[in-house]
Amino acid sequence: MAVLEEGTSVETVSIGREGAIGTIEGFGSLHAFTSARVQLPGSALRMPGPAFRRMLDDSAKLKESINHYHMSVMAHVQQITACNALHDLISRLSRVLLLSADRCADDIQLSQEALAEMLGVRRSSVTTAATMLRDTGAIDYRRAVIKVLDREKLQEMVCECYSTIRRAIDMGFNGARAVSRRELSSLQARL
Repeated sequence: MAVLEEGTSVETVSIGREGAIGTIEGFGSLHAFTSARVQLPGSALRMPGPAFRRMLDDSAKLKESINHYHMSVMAHVQQITACNALHDLISRLSRVLLLSADRCADDIQLSQEALAEMLGVRRSSVTTAATMLRDTGAIDYRRAVIKVLDREKLQEMVCECYSTIRRAIDMGFNGARAVSRRELSSLQARL
């Protein structure tokens, strides 16, 4: 999330189980200038920066995979920037819901307040857009839970940014697969 001085924020990239945050730390003592927030339930792994740097130093393959992932994140950020500037709220909300459903199934635990913050709009605007999507039969929602009922209808409402971001995510994920679980385990054992 990009957070402005007065406290407002907007989503700049969404990262799910296919990605990681803080990987830039592996390339030196760089510090993030954005904020990360967990929006959906799930589990994650943490690793201290120095240990991650040692893993990168020990594996050219892992370093290449992380570079590939960074390129996909940059493509994702650029597409969200364009989407937020050029597309209507229904399309943008559909994008967020589809990407969230891709990562955690069709029951999405996000409040309208969280969605408003992610999309950079007022909560009332999210309510109006969500109601329109519900009226088409694409979704249903109750307090802080949105259920995707008809993915095809939701895909009809989304702009091309969803498929562009999906390709960027897949590009990063496929690059990360170049490092086997056995190789990662071996690197971790040496730390």
